[in-house]
Order: sequence, then C-alpha cells, then structure tokens
Amino acid sequence: MNGVHQNSTPKPPQSPTTSSQEYDDSALQGLFVFMHINLYRSGVAAHIKLLLKLIQDHKEACGKEKNDRRRMLRVATMMTILDTVRARIQKCQSFGKRKPELRRCNTDLKANQSSSGDAAVVDEKEKLRRELSASLATRKSLEIMCSSLGKEKEIMAAELSRKVQELKGLEELLDDLKAQNQILLDK
Repeated sequence: MNGVHQNSTPKPPQSPTTSSQEYDDSALQGLFVFMHINLYRSGVAAHIKLLLKLIQDHKEACGKEKNDRRRMLRVATMMTILDTVRARIQKCQSFGKRKPELRRCNTDLKANQSSSGDAAVVDEKEKLRRELSASLATRKSLEIMCSSLGKEKEIMAAELSRKVQELKGLEELLDDLKAQNQILLDK
C-alpha cells in the first residue's frame, strides 16, 4: 500500500519551454546585420559580434546542463556589452541634435512705448532698487564675515592664553627640576 501512495503523486507538467529551450537566432542575426550596416563606424559592430559569441557560448553551456562556473561571468559581460552598445547608439542618434538654449532678445515688453520719459524714470528707479538690494546683500555678507572673524579672534585669544598658562607651568616645573638637580649636585 505504501508503494501505491508513493507512486500516486502526480508530477507537475513540464512546459515545452522549460524542457528544451530553443533560441531564435535569426532575429539576433537580423539585428546584427542592421546594426553592422548602420553603425559600423561607431564601433558597435565589434561589440555586437562579441555579444553574439557570448550568447552562443551561453546557449551551448545551458544545453550541456552542467554547472558552468563561467555562466555568471558571461551574463555580466553580456549586460556590460549591452549597456555599452546602448550608450553608443544613443550617442549616434543624438549627434547633430543640440539642446535648445535661451537667447537674449533685444525687444522690450512694455505696454506704453509712447511715454519714454516715464519709462526712463521707471528704469532709473529699477536700477537704483537693484543697486540698493545689491549693496544691502553685500553689507549683510560683510557683517557675517566680520562677526565670524570676531569669533575666530576670540577663539584664538583663548587658545593663546591657555598656551601661555601651559608655558608658565612648564617653566615653573623646569625651575623646580633645576633646583632639585642643583641640590643633588651639592650632595
């Protein structure tokens, strides 16, 4: 009865893709021919050839079904080559395309062109406002710098006074040692 239970468990059905994996190389070869013709000068063709060789090696290693230690290395190399090829293709596609840039226009966008006297006064006021705000910003920056210099000066003064105290202590210790040395020499 135990033999019946052991043999009665059904095995999961295997799909045809898991039992024998067949790769469609015709699409890859067609892609290679297209890339070779269009991107030969950019160096992509050599990378594609190397990629195809790695794919064939990988397919052969998978067909043998043995634990190939170089499998992960091949996959990592294929990913690196794909990244390189993608970058070069993007570089070729973007060649000649410039990023749009903003240019200064000499036209004025003002409602009243007739009142040039008012416009001159408004322009003068705007210029004075900009100069005032620039001078205020400079003043604030200088105040911050001066306050930080004052703080640094205080820190340096405190450090110097501490060093002076240490030096005085060392001089006293040196005098004591000289006195003890003299006493020992007299004995």
